[in-house]
Amino acid sequence: MSDFWVLFAKELKNLLRDKKLIFGLVVVPLIIYPALGKGMGIGIEKARGETHVAIANFDSGDYGSLLIKALNSSPNVTVTLVEAGDVAAALERASNLKQNVLVVIPPGFSESIAENRSAIVYVYGIFSSLGTGMKESVSEGRINAIIQALSRGIAEIKVRKLGFSEPSALLSPIQARSLSYVRGRLVNVSPSAVSAILASQSVTLPIVVFLMVTLTAQIAAGAIASEKENKTLETLL
Repeated sequence: MSDFWVLFAKELKNLLRDKKLIFGLVVVPLIIYPALGKGMGIGIEKARGETHVAIANFDSGDYGSLLIKALNSSPNVTVTLVEAGDVAAALERASNLKQNVLVVIPPGFSESIAENRSAIVYVYGIFSSLGTGMKESVSEGRINAIIQALSRGIAEIKVRKLGFSEPSALLSPIQARSLSYVRGRLVNVSPSAVSAILASQSVTLPIVVFLMVTLTAQIAAGAIASEKENKTLETLL
């Protein structure tokens, strides 16, 4: 038997006899990794759940009320109107009410839209704790999507009043459809989606291999050091 296999057989016996090491190498990963995955899943589900939105409306026109109705009628969105004198007071009030997002409709919002000028809506993400921020990010994206949909609807109404029968063709004259050609097959999926799948596969495997190599190197280094300390390395060799 070669020197390598002698060392391998001895270290394997030592590993199997050491219950603490077996617990750390086998039992702990089997508990920690599923727990981390479960925790991430719970966090994502909470982020995708109900979005609590506080609205401070400083506008007196019809378009401000229309925006509030659009938010109030959206699924998974709970709207709370906040009475405040300024933005700072509205933020404090929304934070006390445990809201995820504060939407501020500034003065002159309806007037700007009526005069064909750009109107600004301020969306404040409220971080109650220094966590992952996933819920606040998802809530902001959800509110922005509603605002963009309402904005496009108002634009289409204005364009139709000007005499255009197809407002979408005027607002978006060029549209892109993304497809993928994967190994001789045409797939009706965007390249970004395919790239995300391939990236997840190409990243996971190297990480696992890296962890295995690192753990093996640490075990080997510790074994050689202990053999030298116990004056048994020369005997094994």
